[in-house]
Amino acid sequence: LEGVKSEAARVDGNAHFRDGAYGPAIAAYSAALEHNPDDPKLWSNRAAAYTMLGEYQRALEDAEMTIQLAPSWAKGYYRKALLLESRREWAAAAAVYVEVLRNCSRPEEGLAKARRRLPVMTARQRAAEHATRLPPPFCEAAVRSR
Repeated sequence: LEGVKSEAARVDGNAHFRDGAYGPAIAAYSAALEHNPDDPKLWSNRAAAYTMLGEYQRALEDAEMTIQLAPSWAKGYYRKALLLESRREWAAAAAVYVEVLRNCSRPEEGLAKARRRLPVMTARQRAAEHATRLPPPFCEAAVRSR
């Protein structure tokens, strides 16, 4: 019975998500999780809905739960990495892509994405580090003298 309730709520959540109704999708996925808290797909789906509403911390928590429940499934890692990218945490995102390549062996889209995104994150991290060493574009004395 729990599985039937969980599946019905998941289907509702997916329909809401497709319609762009992310709040109701979150409510449906949350209801499904009450019946089946060990389903990584539900956590992943709710993370996606939270992301669409801009609730990034909650999305990150759900992505981490996805990874905990399914450490060899790339989607949880990918959701986490995208959230870290949105925060401009390039090194942390790169580390997540490394985890994908280390822990996920099934050929799926997530692995290809990780292979593509890892060098981008590494380059962005290097650029961010370089930018912190640049002198400021103006000094107060130069601004005041004008």
